[in-house]
Amino acid sequence: MKYRLADNALVEPLDDGAKAIDLVTSEYDSMNETAPRMWLLLEQGRSEEEIVELVTSESTTSVEVVEVDLASLITELKHKNLIART
Repeated sequence: MKYRLADNALVEPLDDGAKAIDLVTSEYDSMNETAPRMWLLLEQGRSEEEIVELVTSESTTSVEVVEVDLASLITELKHKNLIART
């Protein structure tokens, strides 16, 4: 499944991760070190399967952990209206 980022969504890098910002509400959430990479891949229109494959190949994190982390990130971003299915 693929997603598109909402026009009101922005990610700002930090030393130890990033923060996702809703430009309409000015609310933000901190992200761990892996989430910004996942966000970038979502922004590029990559599918969930592609993101899991890429993130797993770039790190020592297991497929299962990446799948859970990605599902959690997508759920949170959808709940906050920062992404939608394409």
